[in-house]
Amino acid sequence: MEFLTGTWASLLPLGELRLVKAAPFDGCSPLENAEAASGAIVVTKRGGCAFGDKVVYSQAAGAAAVVVADMTGAAIQRIGASAEQARGITIPGLMVSKATGDELIGRLDDGFDVAVTLATQPGMAAEWLELATTEWPEEKNDAAIVFRQLKAKNAGSLERLAWLKAELKRRYPGPAAKKDEF
Repeated sequence: MEFLTGTWASLLPLGELRLVKAAPFDGCSPLENAEAASGAIVVTKRGGCAFGDKVVYSQAAGAAAVVVADMTGAAIQRIGASAEQARGITIPGLMVSKATGDELIGRLDDGFDVAVTLATQPGMAAEWLELATTEWPEEKNDAAIVFRQLKAKNAGSLERLAWLKAELKRRYPGPAAKKDEF
């Protein structure tokens, strides 16, 4: 699971922790499932309020960390909090891609017990930043060249490859000219 951390100083929790879906799912008000969230990693969706608000409400419920699932399909980014919030936040906040968020949320909604161990990923922000700031050409044939270059650079990451393919389909709808063009 690739993720980017929040912009405030906090350490990733050690060991395997269970995931709990925030209630309400947007995490924009005090959690109704605080007992379940206590000591867990709370999963919430992007949108509805500021990232810092989601972390503050989850921390108040006793969460060990917060995972914000991107729902837009955009490249993941580091999440921020206001200066005032950042001074009081002691738990990490993370953003995951839409594909990863959909998978985690789907498993939780299906009633599975889901646990994860978070590990630091040096250089991850730079990899996602490059994807987010790529200037895509207007012509689909030119885009195929950019796609192949980015695909080669990100071959070790199924998450970035999935995002890259989804972004290409979003920008250039319709079938590819050849099976392996993109």
